[in-house]
Amino acid sequence: MNKSKSQIGNSSYAQSGNTPRSTSHAQTVAALTKPKLMADAQMQWRQQVAAAKQVWPRLSEAQLLDSEGSESRLTGLLRQHYAMTPEVASLQVQRFLARQRNS
Repeated sequence: MNKSKSQIGNSSYAQSGNTPRSTSHAQTVAALTKPKLMADAQMQWRQQVAAAKQVWPRLSEAQLLDSEGSESRLTGLLRQHYAMTPEVASLQVQRFLARQRNS
């Protein structure tokens, strides 16, 4: 007995979840793009570390690199090394990151 494609798709085998799920084009593009975007962001941060070091000389290059440009990590470092309140540290980090994005 020959089944059409629509009949095969409706079979109990297909409905059982035993068939491989197809990946949409958008999912494929997203999966391929995400690592590149992450690598680009890491490269951008590496280039911005020198500027961050000038603004916050008490932070080591290693600490800045390890922060990966994360707002929360940088805020924590500022609080630790400059005894800032969370609000002041967060504001400084936000302003720095905004300047870097706009330059």
